Amino acid sequence: MIDPTETAVMMIVFNRPEQTRQVFQRIREAKPKRLYIAADGPRPGRPDDIDSTSETRKIAQLVDWPCEVKTLFRDSNLGCKTAIKTGLDWFFEQEEEGIVLEDDCVPDPTFFRFASEMLDKYRNDDRIATIAGTNYLLGSQDFEASYYFTKYLFVWGWASWRRVWKDYDFHIRQWPKFRDEGRLHRVFPNRRSLKYWTMVFDLTHDETLNAYDYQFFFSQMINNRMSIVPAKNLISNIGWGAESTNTANRNPEMGMQTFPMGFPLKHPIFFVPDETADQFTEELMFAKPLRRKVMNRLGRILAKDSEP
Repeated sequence: MIDPTETAVMMIVFNRPEQTRQVFQRIREAKPKRLYIAADGPRPGRPDDIDSTSETRKIAQLVDWPCEVKTLFRDSNLGCKTAIKTGLDWFFEQEEEGIVLEDDCVPDPTFFRFASEMLDKYRNDDRIATIAGTNYLLGSQDFEASYYFTKYLFVWGWASWRRVWKDYDFHIRQWPKFRDEGRLHRVFPNRRSLKYWTMVFDLTHDETLNAYDYQFFFSQMINNRMSIVPAKNLISNIGWGAESTNTANRNPEMGMQTFPMGFPLKHPIFFVPDETADQFTEELMFAKPLRRKVMNRLGRILAKDSEP
């Protein structure tokens, strides 16, 4: 039987001590033997960040179980995407595999065992990129198995391996060639989806978007990999609000209620993406909400550039 405490856990934190404590409490209950904590530094011109980042980092002092704790605390602010990317580089340089939780992603206690068993089962299977904790289907679909496969990649609580992260390209240098050869159409045959994701990857390539996960998704696509999604949601995202980097324009109903995973796990019969689930996810999670997010963010950038 897999021992979940042997799976390393990484926390990505910044300036939200209250949310961080909620995530940490679940980690404390899981008692991993190795915990990594990466924190970006205070933003320039934001004196309130000095206290909030300092308070958040105190979480490392609360470990009260047998655990090796490693920290990467930045003195200056790198920004969301660079801080997360370099933090994950640091994590996977030391670990072959592990669980990653941001400071607003509260896992159901069963997520740790689920992720650990999936990491073990698919450790050497290059068809799998990540194990997600989030299910965005809002109960719209029932599954016979404990999880399904998706062409998407979700990062509200996830797990993966060094073998996958090594293919990550922060600048998605292959995107122009991939786009110009018409290869994205094979992933998104729907015209609207194709147009939308072309826009997203164009903005990611020219570094307009402050995100690290689109690059991760692109790496999954060009390496012909899938991700694993639990049949029921295992992550509650508590990071909603105007100050949130990635959830300010989304429906808080998504990713909130969690359901415990049942064991032993029942594995899918077919090793293919679930098209029904992916279509629902596309409509609910990506096309409309992210289009608003991208346009709002572009509006803020243009407004800032026009300031005297």
